[in-house]
Amino acid sequence: MDTNLLFSVIDFLKEQPVNVIQLTFSQKLKENGKFSGYKSYTPNMDEDLKKEILQLSLNDIEQYRSKNLVRYNPIGCIDETYEVVVLKDSEKEKLELYTESLSIADHVDTTIDPSELTFYALSLEVNIDNQKRSIILFRRLSKFKRLQSKGLMAYFSGKELNKLDAKVFGIDGTVDMIKIDDQLFIFNHVSIERIFDMADIYHDMTVKALGVLKNLKRIENFEIFEEDCKNDMRVKRALTKMMNESNDLKNAFDNFDNIKKQLACLN
Repeated sequence: MDTNLLFSVIDFLKEQPVNVIQLTFSQKLKENGKFSGYKSYTPNMDEDLKKEILQLSLNDIEQYRSKNLVRYNPIGCIDETYEVVVLKDSEKEKLELYTESLSIADHVDTTIDPSELTFYALSLEVNIDNQKRSIILFRRLSKFKRLQSKGLMAYFSGKELNKLDAKVFGIDGTVDMIKIDDQLFIFNHVSIERIFDMADIYHDMTVKALGVLKNLKRIENFEIFEEDCKNDMRVKRALTKMMNESNDLKNAFDNFDNIKKQLACLN
């Protein structure tokens, strides 16, 4: 966990012009109810507008300079902190699905419904101290669903108030996450689940944890316990946290109070 990496990159981006910025809007895809990848769209837009969005994003990240950096915890994030996760193979697979969608991104068609889009991202490649850095800033879209379903959007034209018929979305400059090389800095805790769909990662980690616990033969009615764990997302997050902190669950019952403490947090 490199605590200096984030703001060394932010300072560089503020001081040096970034000439290549790719802005994409992405939609999470599902097949048979399960996450299957992304479809991305690249709009034609003025380079100055891209740079303006980037500057808004960099200014937003500044607020975290005085906050504490902690490791990502699937259960939750405490106040006045932001999180980081070093991407493992499972997370990298998610990211590769996204970057693959960039390589075949469509130009935006006016028939696209903004409500189908999940997030937008700014992708940059810069050289810092002769080292190439791959940077992506992520932000979930504000879609104004309530206004569009139970109200209306309007604008002034001279003295007239006119209804805006087109469906719209908001770009506010807020950053949910930023990826720098193989580290993902998270400012909005839920965003990693909304953008990358972590459900299958939590499930796989839970299966591994349950395999270890089953072999210990210390839990009565293990089949019921196993089924309950697999069907409760809160428990899956807790087991994922325990696996991330220590892969050696064989000694879990040496400190059973810790297990009870973790599970008590879920009640």
